[in-house]
Amino acid sequence: MGYKDLFDDAIFKRGMGYYSDNRVHHVKMDGHVLTGEVDGTKKYHCKITFGESGEVEKMSCDCPYGEGGTPCKHEAALLLKFTYGDLPFLTDGDEFDDFVVQVNEGTKNAFLAQLFRNDPRQLEAFKRFAHIALDEQDLMQMIAYMEGIVERNTAKGFIDYYAMPDFDEEMNSVFEDIHNCMEENRKHAFRLILATFDALLNVECDDSDGRLGMMLSRLGDYLGILLCDASQEELDIYYDKIMSLVKDPRCDDQEYLLNALTKVTVKEYVDRFNAAIENLMDDDDGFRDYTHFLIESHINNHAPIEQVLTEYHSLHPMCKRDMAKRVFNYLLDCEEYDLFEKEVKQLLKEMPDRDNTEYVEMLKDFYKKIGHDQAYFKTLEELFFKHPYNKDYYHEYKDVIGNDWDQKRNDIFNRIPESIGKKNIYFEEGMYDQLMSCLENFGSISDLEEYMDVLKDQYGDRLITAMAKGINQMALRTSNRYTYRSIAYHMNRMLAIEGAKDTVISLLAKFRSEYRNRRAMQDELKAVDLALSEDA
Repeated sequence: MGYKDLFDDAIFKRGMGYYSDNRVHHVKMDGHVLTGEVDGTKKYHCKITFGESGEVEKMSCDCPYGEGGTPCKHEAALLLKFTYGDLPFLTDGDEFDDFVVQVNEGTKNAFLAQLFRNDPRQLEAFKRFAHIALDEQDLMQMIAYMEGIVERNTAKGFIDYYAMPDFDEEMNSVFEDIHNCMEENRKHAFRLILATFDALLNVECDDSDGRLGMMLSRLGDYLGILLCDASQEELDIYYDKIMSLVKDPRCDDQEYLLNALTKVTVKEYVDRFNAAIENLMDDDDGFRDYTHFLIESHINNHAPIEQVLTEYHSLHPMCKRDMAKRVFNYLLDCEEYDLFEKEVKQLLKEMPDRDNTEYVEMLKDFYKKIGHDQAYFKTLEELFFKHPYNKDYYHEYKDVIGNDWDQKRNDIFNRIPESIGKKNIYFEEGMYDQLMSCLENFGSISDLEEYMDVLKDQYGDRLITAMAKGINQMALRTSNRYTYRSIAYHMNRMLAIEGAKDTVISLLAKFRSEYRNRRAMQDELKAVDLALSEDA
């Protein structure tokens, strides 16, 4: 049956993959109508109508691609399942090797020629397998394949939220091509990356999930890998092409390309990049600060520390915080320890305490590294008492105190407010009575569940009472389905505590009565009914 001709080559290949992965279910033939379900980003329903002579007259699928009337991979997978059933592919191993050996060379050659004509991408794969260099024609086919994906998905002018996962999935094969080119042919890799970036600039979509941004970010990462050891000859060819994309009016995501360009190490192009950054800031009337790209370039090229710090100090305070860790690590790499300590302490003075944890931690690790024990202990103690719920700080602090811990433990605990995280320390110390009391006074329903396994045998009644109180409070102050679903989940979790069943039944009856007009809540509570019936 010539079903392959009904589909674009790439779409049919994706359908083959879905068929191979056993994603097709509930296949049914009723007269001339074939129906089935295919597992994609969600469950899709396909319907295919055949004519009297067996030809396909009409196909439909409720996926975003199929709803537009274009034959989709789900329909292709259903047709393959209908045609071949559960016929497995040949497996690896001796059986497969013996089978191939038995086929004469002429037949194998004819089969390969037919395969490559039908799917040029299989020819690329075969060349890689046989260690045959990919040529210009192969690159053109890769670019055409990529452009075909973009054109098909933008045929309606806009890719909506529900169609983005399928577009993203198709583009993964393009990134596989880029990855292979980077290993085999840098020239091809450069050209394919830039062509793909250019094509994606034409894409109008609902990028609520950040899928397009991630594609552009991946391209920038690949480009950065190539540029970090790019030769003068390569930069002569590609630098201006990259900068033209940076300046393209369609490009709202310059950062991915600029980040890649910071990896350049050839002096002529480092100077050109630095000048380009200055021009971008001038052209933008100071609206955007590109200085962090200069700093990144300086660090990658081992610029003098004074130059790095000059640019760093010129940053806006918010941008300064974003670059601080990179600059501080550069100072450590250069063993400029006095400067490192000075700069970290200065930043800490400028920052609110709530935001400074990672820099205090850098200072702590630095003091430990250089053997400044007193300063190390002081910064560690600061972190521990500020974040007593942090297990890493707790264990490190306890290890430093060592044998004196048992003697000092109560004094240490008295310095920590009960409400900000002492429950974690009680748990780590095996002080379960104090843990239960802390949870009753300050614990959330999630906290109660977190420690439920160690408390339910000894403190079951108190745990049930505290959880019921938390669930009641959730029900009082909510009106959205997500929270109703959480309430049902917590009630079901309570059933793991011996003696909790009566309380759960009582809560369920109360919610059925008092909140009978909350339809979403009553709907979600069915999960509790089910759990109770299974427990009966």
